[in-house]
Amino acid sequence: MRRRARAIGPTATALAVGVFLAVGGAGPGASAASAQSGDAPLTVTARLDLEAPADAVPLGAPFRLIIEARHPPGGIALLPETVDVGADVVERVEARRHERLQEGEDVVDRYTLELLAFEAGDRTIPPITLAFGDAVAETAGLGIYVLSGFSEEEEPVATSTQPEAIAALEQMAAGNPAPRVVFVEDTAILSWLFYALVVLGVAAVAYRWWNRRRARPQPVPPPPPPRPADETALEAIGALRQSPLLSRGDFKTFYTELSVILRRYVGDRYGFESLEMTFEELMAALEPRYTPGLEDPVLRHLLTLSDQVKFAKFVPRKEDGLDALNQAESLVRSTRPTPAPTLTAKGIS
Repeated sequence: MRRRARAIGPTATALAVGVFLAVGGAGPGASAASAQSGDAPLTVTARLDLEAPADAVPLGAPFRLIIEARHPPGGIALLPETVDVGADVVERVEARRHERLQEGEDVVDRYTLELLAFEAGDRTIPPITLAFGDAVAETAGLGIYVLSGFSEEEEPVATSTQPEAIAALEQMAAGNPAPRVVFVEDTAILSWLFYALVVLGVAAVAYRWWNRRRARPQPVPPPPPPRPADETALEAIGALRQSPLLSRGDFKTFYTELSVILRRYVGDRYGFESLEMTFEELMAALEPRYTPGLEDPVLRHLLTLSDQVKFAKFVPRKEDGLDALNQAESLVRSTRPTPAPTLTAKGIS
């Protein structure tokens, strides 16, 4: 039993045309729906990207929901962190993707969600709301049919409520294997005895070692002096530059590590705990301090960009990441402390 994906809501008839692929706008295996926020310049569309044949999805198999928000340049259409995708359907949040496309004078924010259905039959994905500034728009609901995994001959029997179906179900079920008697040698006592001897031996060696150590106390060497903040920061930036994060497109991890490097360096360089501060608290802590060479606009830009990638799901370019590394390295070098003068036989140098 198979049914084709369907659109739910006031525009169901028009959307069903896109689902049955009579018009090529949504593409093979896709269902589409759209909505617009009154007079606001925000248009939202949603479609299902299904494997061929595009009329159903197997139970437990992943399928994709693609949501596109078209709007003027100058901002990001935001999708909530948690989205209601309907009963018996869940989203793999870690697989969510966000892309930005330029189409004419408009910008398109495309969100790709990976969904899984855990109950056979007709399922509905409810409308999903996106926001662009003060404008809010939502998609139309989408329908999908989930296959149970039974063949066309087995499904009427498996879903039947008639008593006559019990005999057919018993024939479909695999027979139970014949029981076998297995004898296992009981070695529990020997095992416990062996473990006890091992514990006693280890305890005797530890006791001897402790007595010797207590009889000859060793002086504790002083800890090494802490490394300069600029040295550790430049080393961390170099390691991040050599990492494969940018090449494989893991921008969230890349900008998270860059933010930690900059926050730790600024705190260590100017003497305050900075890792747990918000952006505003960090900039306020720097304001009364003497910070020669520190360019506030550069630091603000790098920390703000990192927060946008981490929390707003902004997807930058690889070139933006390389430029951020160069700016961070330049910021550290320009704020290095000046070496103190040393006294030699020829005078102060």
